[in-house]
Amino acid sequence: MLIVLITGSSTGIGMATALNLATKGHKVYASMRNPAGGGDLLSAAAAAGVAVELVQLDVTDEASVEKAVAEILEREGRIDVLVNNAGIGPLGPVEEMSIATFKNVYETNVFGVVRCVQAVLPAMRKQQSGSIVNISSVAGQISSVCSGAYASSKFALEGLSEALAQEVRPFGIHVAIVEPGFIITPIIDKALAELSTHSDSAYPYAVKIANDLFTSGQQTGDPAEMVAKTVEEAINDKSLMLRYPVGDPAQGLLAARADMKDEEWVDLGRHKTLDAFFGEFLSHMPQPSSSAAR
Repeated sequence: MLIVLITGSSTGIGMATALNLATKGHKVYASMRNPAGGGDLLSAAAAAGVAVELVQLDVTDEASVEKAVAEILEREGRIDVLVNNAGIGPLGPVEEMSIATFKNVYETNVFGVVRCVQAVLPAMRKQQSGSIVNISSVAGQISSVCSGAYASSKFALEGLSEALAQEVRPFGIHVAIVEPGFIITPIIDKALAELSTHSDSAYPYAVKIANDLFTSGQQTGDPAEMVAKTVEEAINDKSLMLRYPVGDPAQGLLAARADMKDEEWVDLGRHKTLDAFFGEFLSHMPQPSSSAAR
């Protein structure tokens, strides 16, 4: 049995991960800013016949992080797994996104991770073991119109994770970057709500493409449970693997971007519709081999 701490567990990926790991017999501390919002998680856990512990933890508040980690260590004596899931993702053109919005994104998506990592590492180093799973995104390697704030925070998270993985290797600690594509969670609803405030934008085509793309993702994206299973895979993996794309959709998107020159990617900005923009992008996605097709 592993002792697991998950941030941002009230909905979406965090909730699905908490439930999945609890059903596998692990002791799960599901943290959130306001535990009063954990009713859905507790109901789902009860229906699955498992238990999870709710913990108050605000990743933007250093004292809150330190208190939560200290309480778990006092009760359990160790933390085996930290899943950094808490995140926000407002959308909008870079010119029109306020500095306050950028700061809020980084406080949660980057500095929040740093706070949690710094809080758990002394115990993990002492026990000479542990897993730190950072929930990134394909946006950690692919940044497109109106995703400047969110994608840049995930680029930063991936750079942070690469350095951290090398630093903690001598202590038997595994760092994993989990990269979902479009996942149907409340974060998409919130992103679209933010984007709607740019209805009179100086970048109307960029806003329309982003709106249509995320609206489509809201309808055709993968379930949060797919990410939860990838997190479990990363925790159980004893190799030095760093990046874990979530399923074929994420792998396809990353492969398509890798197939494009930077100049080709930038030139997608000339398009005025999602069909033209995404159609050209997807033309770079690897095609199944004839043998695989048979």
